[in-house]
Amino acid sequence: MFRYFTYRLYPSKRQARCLEATLEVCCAFNNRLVDQRLAARREGRPLGLAAQLREVAVFRRSEAAAVLAHSHTLQLVAADVDRAWRTRLRQAKGAGGVPGRKQWVQSFGFKQARNGFHVDGRRLRLFGVGRIAVRWHRPLQGTVKTLRVARKAGRWFAGFGCEIVPTPRPLTCREVGIDLGTDDLAILSDGERVPRPRWALAAQDRLAALRRRLRRANPGTAGYSKARALLGRAMVRVAARRRDYIAKVVARLVADYDRLALEDLDADRLARMRASVSDAGWGLFRRLLLAKAEATGRTVTLVRAAWTSQTCSACGRRSRRWMPLSQRTFACERCGWSGDRDVNAARVVLHLGQQVWGSSASQAGPQPVGAKEAEPRSRRPVGCAERHS
Repeated sequence: MFRYFTYRLYPSKRQARCLEATLEVCCAFNNRLVDQRLAARREGRPLGLAAQLREVAVFRRSEAAAVLAHSHTLQLVAADVDRAWRTRLRQAKGAGGVPGRKQWVQSFGFKQARNGFHVDGRRLRLFGVGRIAVRWHRPLQGTVKTLRVARKAGRWFAGFGCEIVPTPRPLTCREVGIDLGTDDLAILSDGERVPRPRWALAAQDRLAALRRRLRRANPGTAGYSKARALLGRAMVRVAARRRDYIAKVVARLVADYDRLALEDLDADRLARMRASVSDAGWGLFRRLLLAKAEATGRTVTLVRAAWTSQTCSACGRRSRRWMPLSQRTFACERCGWSGDRDVNAARVVLHLGQQVWGSSASQAGPQPVGAKEAEPRSRRPVGCAERHS
């Protein structure tokens, strides 16, 4: 399986200018490929990734600044354009729109180790840049395969894609259902609640002050650039705190349970409807849980989220009555059971997962009947998740 390790880079002023020049070349090539896609769409002729990969050699011959970027870097730009184009076509299909033009590129990569980059002692040697200082806050694991260099709020980071061997954890013979929420990050079927620090709410005064400072500054001035950098760093800090907290929660869940059932929610769509969903990090929680389960040999099953809040976990009766979010207690009209709404939903999620696993809670194990263990990411890109309706 593949796992990514991200480290902070500390380039010198000359190296920072080289990195920015590489980004400018990638941005120019990116926009050139998007223009070709738009022209081909207007003319009604097909244009795919293979044809645009041939543009790499043409671009390097026609543009003098193209020599600053490695050929593999430009090939990855073409692959990114193809992926983004397909995604935008799929999103704009319902509205009949046309994908837009991507103006800015904030990262570039290399697809093969020791071909454009390699770790030279405690520094990272990049094509056209030199040896960059790296803060190795943890050791690299496995075999380094790829590299992605990104700029975030004026700071540089290197993400190494490494191929590692999964290390299964000892069995706990426990399984759990997880219901995601906005007041609490996660509610478990055993009644435990994982609190959600309100990261964006805690930083909203600071962010509001920085936004006002940015609005008052004149674009193009040094004050505007400084205000923009401060706002970007504050937003990156909020995202980093959220990711760190969720990663620790996921690590504890994977250590305590062999099988985990999770609602298959469309976090992106829900985040557009409610800002609290975005601040809670539902999509991040799901991605980290799948990746961690794959690395440790656990089983994560995604179950259908419909009606989980209106189904009784004791008798299985589904209530057709709409329950507002202000109603926090679930009461079954058939069996009379009543309890916390979120805990009831988590138990229903666990029951749906047990139907897939074909076992009861007392028979929990890492190899349930009807479910699959985590497999290498190269064979199953979504990790060890299984979707069942």
